Amino acid sequence: MTIKRSIGILTLFALSIQFSFSQTSENLVKEHPRLFIAPGTINTIKQRIDSDTRYAFIHQQILRNCDSLLAIPPALEIKEGRRLLEVSRTYLKRILYLAYAYKVTGHKPYFKKAKQEMLAASGFSSWNPSHYLDVAEMAMGLAIGYDWLFHDLNVTERETIVDALLEKGIGTSLDETMEHAWISSSNNWNPVCHGGLTAAAIAVFDSDPDVCTRVIKRSIEHVPEAMKEYAANGNYPEGPMYWSYGTTYNVLLIAALQTAFSSDFGLLSQPGFLETSNYYRHVVGPSGLYFNYSDSRENPRLNAAQFYFSKEMGRPELLWQEIDILKSYMDGDKKIKATGISNRFLPFILIWSLDIPELRFDAENHYFAHGTTPIAVYRSAWSDSALYLGVKAGSPSANHAHMDIGSFVFEKHGVRWALDLGLQGYHSLESLGLGIWKRNKKSDRWKVFRNNVFSHNTLVVNDSLQNPEAFATLEMINDNTHAFRVGVNLSSIYAPQLTHSKRTFEVGHNQELVITDSLRTSNTGTSKIRWAFVTPAEIKIAEDGRTAYLSKGGKSITVELLRPKESLFRTYETNPPPSDFDAPNLGTQLLGFEIFSKPGTEEIIKVRFD
Repeated sequence: MTIKRSIGILTLFALSIQFSFSQTSENLVKEHPRLFIAPGTINTIKQRIDSDTRYAFIHQQILRNCDSLLAIPPALEIKEGRRLLEVSRTYLKRILYLAYAYKVTGHKPYFKKAKQEMLAASGFSSWNPSHYLDVAEMAMGLAIGYDWLFHDLNVTERETIVDALLEKGIGTSLDETMEHAWISSSNNWNPVCHGGLTAAAIAVFDSDPDVCTRVIKRSIEHVPEAMKEYAANGNYPEGPMYWSYGTTYNVLLIAALQTAFSSDFGLLSQPGFLETSNYYRHVVGPSGLYFNYSDSRENPRLNAAQFYFSKEMGRPELLWQEIDILKSYMDGDKKIKATGISNRFLPFILIWSLDIPELRFDAENHYFAHGTTPIAVYRSAWSDSALYLGVKAGSPSANHAHMDIGSFVFEKHGVRWALDLGLQGYHSLESLGLGIWKRNKKSDRWKVFRNNVFSHNTLVVNDSLQNPEAFATLEMINDNTHAFRVGVNLSSIYAPQLTHSKRTFEVGHNQELVITDSLRTSNTGTSKIRWAFVTPAEIKIAEDGRTAYLSKGGKSITVELLRPKESLFRTYETNPPPSDFDAPNLGTQLLGFEIFSKPGTEEIIKVRFD
């Protein structure tokens, strides 16, 4: 598609949105609530709670949390570094939980506490617009509370909350003296900020229709600039943790429009958006852990967005992981804090609840997608003990990316044998003056062990970083001799140290994984190449140095170094990490080996996991 044609399509879409909204704004639900709750929603929730023990468990966890809040004072306006974000999220969770609990139970103390929280947040000097996510999440919380509790608030209380939403929320987004790059960005900030402000504008629409119309139209026009990232088969470039964040807010934005205007204004039709629920299903492994590339933690939480997608598309099988996580809570396998499950969006699972029959498992055992961050995923079956492989390509320059190009995670027998250490908390680094948001080669971001190439399951050439401006493509290789085969072209990632580099992952029908690296070194000097992966397993290396036996939790696998013949396995420390500012990596180590190659030499590296 040409640039000119692309611009034309975007222009036509913007014009159609303007027309659509101008024709539909008069259809705004006049009464409250108008956000997320439709007539009959509360009765449906009560029926679900009575008929399904899983929903009843979630409901009880929410009430448990609310009961623990009743004697706790509202959070104070205290920033952590440059962020008020955790405070905003605290208010969102408290207000949402309490408002939900009151709507379902009618228990007056929940309303009184929700009101106290809303008035306290309204009294803040600001919601910290210099880090706009803070404003967006606070606005979402107060918008829901104001809308759902509208008829129980008195006039003075309503005015106080409306003034805060207009002045500390919506108004700051229209202040031209502030920078608002999020308005047209392609990352998670776009749907989060537009989602929070749209909810606020819908809630207080009657107080300033012109301003609120402007905010809602702006969201509908600009959110597609972030949603275009889903076009590659629903792939999400920032990894599964930020998928959960950005996509949940994208869903909240659409759901708010649906209940307020009976229209999604074409947003659900954006290419790849509905398909992204399938992406999320595949990036959770049989162990229940994320394929946690880029800035992502390893452990997923219950995800309300998947319930929305499942209900919207009539696909209960999308909830396989969610029901598994929920069951682990119910069975006591996952720890629950004394105050209940820690998930600020938990009530939306009940709002978007659906009948869950015996879940269907289809034959789709792999996922492949290009886009900003190409990935490939394979699992031998939809079972807890299945073989699972996740492969990442792309570029370190992508938002939230690491130098993990060509890296992989690997599971078998219910154990993750090759893992990603995941993200390190931002404040722990920013508080020391490290600038972790630039992604050029000299950025402090690449000083961090968990971010750079030295901690990832990929090659390290001449003790150097990967090329942050380069991009590695991914190729699905179809043949009848393998269950799964995919190749990553790493040549530009390691230029100029290597003139050619391709990594191939092959899963045989016998469920062995073979990783092959085909390399050509540069013509200047001897090249040192380290091949390694991070593992939580106990490692025993055979006397010949060519075989390693990994064991964990009563399970075991064998890793064999097939080529080159002269190299031997060894281990490398991950803990303690190289620098004082690095997070500890307890219970992990790297298993690998090194080769030293003459100038202009072609090398084949081959390792088998069985």
